[in-house]
Amino acid sequence: MPFQVKDKSERFKVPAFPENPNVFFGDLLGTERSNISNPIVGAWFRMEKGPEATPPMYEFDEFGVVIEGGLRSL
Repeated sequence: MPFQVKDKSERFKVPAFPENPNVFFGDLLGTERSNISNPIVGAWFRMEKGPEATPPMYEFDEFGVVIEGGLRSL
């Protein structure tokens, strides 16, 4: 299962999430084919201080790692 990896400079250009101006999200690496049953994707996610946001619900397994700051569980 080959991966597609972006150039080093592209890794830090995280696009803004359209619905929330303080949320940034972008795929970093992943399986090249989209027609497989269990693709693997790695992404950058950044949230800056701003209005409260509710994380989206996904139909797949996901995990996250906090690099800086923290998350408050409701």
